Amino acid sequence: MKKSIFILLALFAATFASAQITLEHTFEGQLWATTRYHSDVYGDNSDAPYFYSFDNQQLKLYDKNTYELYKTCSYTIPSVQYPLVNIWYVTKNIFTTDGKTAFIFCFDQEDGDTQDYCKIIDEDGNVVFDFNNSKLDSYFFTLVKINGQYKLLARERGAGAKTYIYSLPGNGEEQAVSTPSSPKRSARKIAHERQVLVETDTNTFDLRGQEVK
Repeated sequence: MKKSIFILLALFAATFASAQITLEHTFEGQLWATTRYHSDVYGDNSDAPYFYSFDNQQLKLYDKNTYELYKTCSYTIPSVQYPLVNIWYVTKNIFTTDGKTAFIFCFDQEDGDTQDYCKIIDEDGNVVFDFNNSKLDSYFFTLVKINGQYKLLARERGAGAKTYIYSLPGNGEEQAVSTPSSPKRSARKIAHERQVLVETDTNTFDLRGQEVK
């Protein structure tokens, strides 16, 4: 019984920790918000997690206070003649809630007609979310905050384009995982026939843990 309770609590905690990016609405056509797309989500840079640079193989994160290199994130792209990588919204606790930096990563071939893929990746290279849509335009992502919640607008290109609005799990702050405690039962010691027993609301046990009938 105790083992089952621990398993349920572990599953609950894991579900809480891996909050999801979810598709909230789809519009026909390209929809825009009253903000510049790709504008810095950290307005005055006071809360920005890092300075960063990237090329076709690496993203480098630099500490904003010491300017020291914090981490180099390497990634593999297909071997093509004209690779094109775009990285947008290098943020922390917006695409995830675990304190790790995450960003939108898009790969394209300059001579191709469609996006090869767009994904959200964290600083350890884990895929947080795969848009799984080759029609998305990597230059047309917009991150907005509405009533305290971050949302991402992702737009397609070409005829019949659609705009997808995703709700994001993070609010910019790391969220601790809280594990619910199991309900406690009141227990008291009693003396009975020269024995010390432990009595709960429903059962009585000796000091070895065996139930006394």
